[in-house]
Amino acid sequence: MPDVTQQENAVAPWQQRKDWVSGRIEDEGRGSGLALLIFALLWNGISWTITLAIWGEGGEHGPAHYFILLFPVIGLLALVSAIYALVRRGRYGVPVFELVTLPAPLGRALGGHVRIPRGLPVASQIEIGLKAIHRTVTRTGKNTSTREAVLWETRRVLPGTVGDGPGVSVPIAIPIPREAPETSAANANDRILWRLEIRSAVPGVDFLARFEVPVFYTSESETPLTPEQLARFG
Repeated sequence: MPDVTQQENAVAPWQQRKDWVSGRIEDEGRGSGLALLIFALLWNGISWTITLAIWGEGGEHGPAHYFILLFPVIGLLALVSAIYALVRRGRYGVPVFELVTLPAPLGRALGGHVRIPRGLPVASQIEIGLKAIHRTVTRTGKNTSTREAVLWETRRVLPGTVGDGPGVSVPIAIPIPREAPETSAANANDRILWRLEIRSAVPGVDFLARFEVPVFYTSESETPLTPEQLARFG
């Protein structure tokens, strides 16, 4: 385990992100719909121009002509995904996870509330997942690939949410084993991250929100949760 005293006397790693320090973490997907829409429009513009030019040439249509059709199909799928993400954003707003534990200590628990501004009925069944992920980024020439391997995971289902003004609130209290890996971000291409995920099947557009949360070994990790505390989390 790391030297906790030395770690906490220095600038703690969980104090290096403004959203963690503020205790308010916004949904990772808040801007993904717009970014995907821009990508889809560019992809479709280029792929359809090339496809129409090739198919417009006369002569026999061979395998290459049919292969080129894959590119506009990919563009249409990306466009549908972008529209779906934008509709989801319009319906639910930007969910925020309000941390109670900063950081969440290994051997203790992650605690807080996910605030959903609108659109999710109070009676909705909620699925909550927390994962420790090893993410590696590999670059070969101009190509970049990202791989995520789940190192630890837990899931639970809540029967409903709590009314919170015009929106709803989802209480979060998830025990974390002491032996799980802590967050590490020193190397952006090879790091450990923890992701909180909230899902709910809703007619029309399902709800989905993801938050990267701080999980570290701290002095509190030396005092694990009691059986009574663990029973309350269940």
